[in-house]
Order: sequence, then structure tokens, then C-alpha cells
Amino acid sequence: MFKMMIWGVDFEQDLRPLIKAFYPGCDFAVQKEEIRENIGDTAEWLAFLGRCYPQVREGRTENGGLLKVQETGKGEEPPWGQRAAEDGKNEEPAFVPDFAFYLTGEEGYMAVRTGEVWLADAFFGIRRQDDRRGYKNALMRPLYQLLEEVSGVHLPWGILTGIRPTKQVLAQLEEGIPEEEIARFMREEYFCTEEKIATSLDVARTEHGILQGIDYRDGYSLYIGIPFCPSTCYYCSFTSYPVAAYGGRMEEYLEALFKEIRYAGGRGAVPGKSLQTIYVGGGTPTTLSESQLDRLFTCMEEHLDMSRVQEITVEAGRPDSITKEKLSVIRAHGISRISINPQTMKQETLDLIGRRHSVEEIEKTFYLARSLGFDNINMDMILGLANETPGDVAETLARIGKLAPDNLTVHTLAIKRAARLNTNREEYEGLKAQGVQEMLRLSREFAAANGYHPYYLYRQKNMTENLENVGYAKPGKEGLYNILIMEEKQSIIAVGAGATTKYVMPKQDQIERVENVKSLKDYIERIDEMIERKEHFMSGHRGEL
Repeated sequence: MFKMMIWGVDFEQDLRPLIKAFYPGCDFAVQKEEIRENIGDTAEWLAFLGRCYPQVREGRTENGGLLKVQETGKGEEPPWGQRAAEDGKNEEPAFVPDFAFYLTGEEGYMAVRTGEVWLADAFFGIRRQDDRRGYKNALMRPLYQLLEEVSGVHLPWGILTGIRPTKQVLAQLEEGIPEEEIARFMREEYFCTEEKIATSLDVARTEHGILQGIDYRDGYSLYIGIPFCPSTCYYCSFTSYPVAAYGGRMEEYLEALFKEIRYAGGRGAVPGKSLQTIYVGGGTPTTLSESQLDRLFTCMEEHLDMSRVQEITVEAGRPDSITKEKLSVIRAHGISRISINPQTMKQETLDLIGRRHSVEEIEKTFYLARSLGFDNINMDMILGLANETPGDVAETLARIGKLAPDNLTVHTLAIKRAARLNTNREEYEGLKAQGVQEMLRLSREFAAANGYHPYYLYRQKNMTENLENVGYAKPGKEGLYNILIMEEKQSIIAVGAGATTKYVMPKQDQIERVENVKSLKDYIERIDEMIERKEHFMSGHRGEL
């Protein structure tokens, strides 16, 4: 358990992700106080810490100077109102932070404790109210350097902890800023490595070219959520319900979903804009029967304006949910882009993570889809699964290479709060992958050698070794929906349990979210409320979208 103390401006939500990137899985206890006194330099900051925490004897400034920290004088009140013990003696404060921050509107001081020594630094001259991002980055850079020194860990993405590291790169490309300037900015502002800078530029360059070829500003997309799965994988935190336990509610769910789709095709449509992409995800949509799938696609065709739809993707996902009949239904509705997601080609790992199918079934299902005319197939794999090594990943890549999918999405394991991997930690104690950065290097080299290029990239909280997810594609096979949602280029109307609609308002440079409930029962019973949530937002913002 790490302890954090913040005086002044509250940046806890920005500080946490960076510290957690250095110390994955750590928990925090946090205390906050108002500014107590003026501090003029790092030496005064260390003296202040010495008065607050007398048991920490030394401190070091950003210049490397070592000095004795001023101790609390007798009779002086301990920090934040802790009183002396009844016997009249000052006791040590119960809360001695590992990280301390003193943040005013124009400057900030920070310290990281290692044993009985404070390592301290500061920044000056940036007004938070005028430049919040500049203030945040000025805070993060020296903190990163302190954490790097204490932990011995180097983060390839530097201080970038957000999920869309390419968003700024793409924006600068669209402004016509030379790539050398963008690279310098990423290096100096965020401490990104040359490898991550090059990857960001590769992705943004591809995105820029694709977006120039479509009128995305006059369009919007639709996400349809099917929250059922054959079983729940140990790393999964998405809204999903095992079909064995919840299959009896599928029909009720579909009736509610069809009602929301009808709304999305009517008053819920973004006014003055055309539907461009549809993504049917989950869960595992192919847990539906062939007749249920047929009714879903028929509902889409009857109630949505499909005249300008450029792409429909169905996340078929798991081979144990896919049949020839279901694939035939999907193709009969003109859909040729699907995902078949092995995650790994190591049988022992599939068994461990809760997949109830074999490696051979993955390959058989892929060839079946090809024979039925699916000409744009994505395959997902996850790096960092329990007990896997770079050798295992190399074998997975080799077997995927023989299949030659059109897209390959490489995920780095992210341990989500609601995932079984986190809630049942004791079951998986000691089952950790080795060499995840090497795995990522192998996947990157495989993609380049087999004619794939990176076209979208995103990150998640609690990712293994603070790495990333990368989508690779053969030229012309890129998933347009993936680019639009990751770069937040247009509104995404989302229907289904746990789905989140994102309304992009370009004039205000603002994104608003409207969420559906995650509970299957609540979604079915409160479907009118889910529709009303969207209608309430749309009624006040139709002219801004």
C-alpha cells in the first residue's frame, strides 16, 4: 500500500496512473490538505517535509545536493491536526507518505521517499488555469525522473498514460506539422522512446491517409452490443453473461435491443449525418442462434438507413460459438468482415484462461469462414497471458501466419478490476508471463515481414509493462470503425447492455457520453429509460453534433 499526500491543487487522478505504471497493481491511501505556507524553493520544500515527518532524516534536491531535513521542533503541532499523545510526548505521524506533492496555481513541488531519504524536485512558471495540460506535463516530467531513479524502471511511453497516444500525433499531422517536429515534441514533452515515436507516426500516417479518403465529418457510427459468451475468460471485464446461465433471457434481451435499434434509426440518428460504419460486438455475438442473428440483421436493414454504410463488422470471436449455418446467415446479409480471435495458439493457455475449444478448432473455423467468402478476417492475440514465454508467442504467430488473416490485432494483457484474474488473484498466483516487451517486438517484426502495417493503437489502464495494443492490417483491409472510435472523429451511437454512446461535438471540441446500464435484467426492464437518456441529450444538442 503506497501513501500519497497532496497539498493544494488536486491532481490525484493524473498522478495515480503514472505511479501505477512504475508499480503495477499497487494500491493507494491518499490524504489531501489545503496549502499551509508559502514555499520558495526545493530546500524550503524539504524543510517543510522535515517538520511534517521527523522520522525521514535526509533529502536530495534536483541538483543532487544532500542535506539534513529540518526536524519538527518540540511542542509544534504535527501535520493536519494530529495531536500529541496524552502523556505529552509527540508521536510520529501515523501517515508517512511515499509520495508528497505541494501544488499551487503556478508551481509545484514533489518528493518521493525511499527509506529515510526524500528525493525532491520542482517546477515553476506555468499557470494551471491558462494551460492545464502544460501544468500537468510539467508536474509529470520531474515525477517521472524521480520514479525512474527510485524504481530502476524505464517506461517506453514516458509520461503518456492515456489510452490514445496517437491522437496528438494525428492532430499535428492534420495541421501540417513536419514529422521531425512531431517526433521532437513526443521526445521532449512526454519522454517517449524512439521506437514508440516511430510507431505513433506510422499509425497516425496511415489513419491520416484513410480519413482523407472519407467524409467522416458528415457521418456517424453504430455499435451493437451482444453481451453473451460461451464462458467468461479470466481476463475479461466486458459486459458478458455465460450463455449456460443466461441463455433463457436472450429473447427478452433481443426484443429490448431491437427497440433501441429502431430508436437509433429514427429520432436517435445524428441529424444531418449518414450512418457510415456498424460494429456488432460483445460479448460474443455468435452465441446467438442462426435465426436470432438473422432477425438482428433484418432489424438493422429495416430500421437503419444503410445506403451510405461503408463497413459492417461482426465480432464472431470464439470458435466454440461459430457454425457454418451462422456464418452463412452473416454472409447472406452482405457482411464479409468478421473477427475470429484465438488469443493464443497454446492449448494449455486456452484451457487456463477459460476457452473451451482447441487450437485445431480455431484453424478449422478460419478455413470455413474463408470458404464461405469472408474476405476481411481479423484475428486477435493477447501478449502476457499466464505462464507464456516469447517462444510461445513465436509459435502462435507462426500458426497465425499460415492462416494469413487480413488483420491482426495484438493486445497486451490489461488486468481489469472486474476481471476474474483480479477478483480471484489467489487462483492465478505465480502464473505470470515472461518477456512481454520481447513478445511485442516479435509481433511487430512478424507484422512487417508478412505485409501488415499498423493502423490503429490504443492503451488501457493496468497494462502489462505499460505497453499498448496495436491493430495491423494488409493494405486496404483496415477497420474504419476502429480508427473512428479510437481517434474520436465522429459520434458513436451505442445500443445494448453496457454500451456507451459518445457524442462528438466538434464546434465545442467536446465529447459527451451517455451510458446504458450493464445489468442484463436492468437493461431489459428499463429499456425505455435507456432510450430516454439518449433522447434527453439529443433534444438539447441536436444542432451541435
